[in-house]
Amino acid sequence: MINLQTGDVIEVVTTTTADIDVHASYVDLVVASGAFAGADQQNTAIVTATTTTVVSAPSAGNVRNVKMLVVRNDHASSSNVVTLRVNNGAAFAIWSGTLLAGE
Repeated sequence: MINLQTGDVIEVVTTTTADIDVHASYVDLVVASGAFAGADQQNTAIVTATTTTVVSAPSAGNVRNVKMLVVRNDHASSSNVVTLRVNNGAAFAIWSGTLLAGE
């Protein structure tokens, strides 16, 4: 579980054009009251070697609790070195590894 505050995002950095699919599910909570503000998901398809925001920042006054983050290499034959990171103006890597085709 990852908590994001205003200005925090989760990014995926890819090194090849092997297709990467990302699914994130999260809930937002109101900081002042702890009340449930809503649940949502983001699905992202990445097809270039780039840095991509896969979970956006919550609105002001909320905290976003990321419940699930799935990253899959959807390419039939190519691998991709993938790095997951939290960025709040400075990027902090939380995982990095090579995803083989279909992983």
